[in-house]
Amino acid sequence: MESQNSQFEYFVRELIDAGGEKGKERIKPTESQGKAVIKKCQGRCQVGRESYDENPHIFVIHHINGDANDTITDNLVLLCANCSAAVHGEANRILRDRKLGGNPQIMDYKHALSSLEELRIKKFIKKCAYCNGTGRGDYGLVCVICHGKGKITVKSEERCAYCNGTGRGDYGLVCVICHGTGFEDI
Repeated sequence: MESQNSQFEYFVRELIDAGGEKGKERIKPTESQGKAVIKKCQGRCQVGRESYDENPHIFVIHHINGDANDTITDNLVLLCANCSAAVHGEANRILRDRKLGGNPQIMDYKHALSSLEELRIKKFIKKCAYCNGTGRGDYGLVCVICHGKGKITVKSEERCAYCNGTGRGDYGLVCVICHGTGFEDI
């Protein structure tokens, strides 16, 4: 298995060689293609190695050649959102610098991610305050906050002062401050 840096460099070089991102409208891979990509990538980000199973919502399917219309499985890999942003950002930086007459080198993976580090905020998985972890909201319907999972991901363990961590504001409606999570800084 290749290292983070060599995988990162490979994806950046492929985008640069293709001249950057192509295709105005992104064609979403089919469900079967998505499942095939997840299986091919063993459920891990192909740069940072984060696990898809732990938080599937932070993952994107990356088009290796930059063509958003090319959805053949060989052109698709699984990346977490941070690594995808780093790959695209680095490729775009190099293409921009080349247009200006420079001869930039690809930064290593860690250096390219350093500008994204402020976006990497520690997250906590907590019981959904709005449905009290049952996954069921008002009238027994699927909870609008956790979408039936009973758990939510938050950026802070501090309870919302406005709703006292209940997720409900005035008249039992979704709290306007924490948006129903019951926690500060969602």
